[in-house]
Amino acid sequence: MKFLKFTLATLFIAITLMACDSKNDDFEEVFSENTIALQPSQVVPASTSAGTGSAKLTLNRTTGTLTYVVTYSGLTNNAAAVSITGIAVQGANPTAAPITQKLTLTANKSGTFTGTLIFDGTVFKQEDLLNGRLFMQLTTKATSSSPEVAELRGQLVF
Repeated sequence: MKFLKFTLATLFIAITLMACDSKNDDFEEVFSENTIALQPSQVVPASTSAGTGSAKLTLNRTTGTLTYVVTYSGLTNNAAAVSITGIAVQGANPTAAPITQKLTLTANKSGTFTGTLIFDGTVFKQEDLLNGRLFMQLTTKATSSSPEVAELRGQLVF
């Protein structure tokens, strides 16, 4: 009888541990998080900017939302725009009409901004993000001697 109780108790503990582990797997399937570098060297053609940046991204696969926290500094001029663009692999510009989601930022040489995007599944697709075919690019304002310039870029990879 003691052996049967011990066996049942062991089986119960094993099943409980497996259930806990599968819940963690479900969490990882729903939420993905990554921090990417925004670098002048990733701009096509490469930028000579001394600027740097990063984007912390959190993807909720169930709701189709991408939350971001972007930090940048050292730009040659005030930021003009930032966008998520594709479809393009790292080191390439889009070959077809680009998909662009414009993000809102403060026009400074350094700063942090946050926001959330929703994938519509038609034009702006999670699959493109998950397959590394989207990038974030930050451009600076035009001066009298140069047009708006791309200074930082980072491939969005999960």
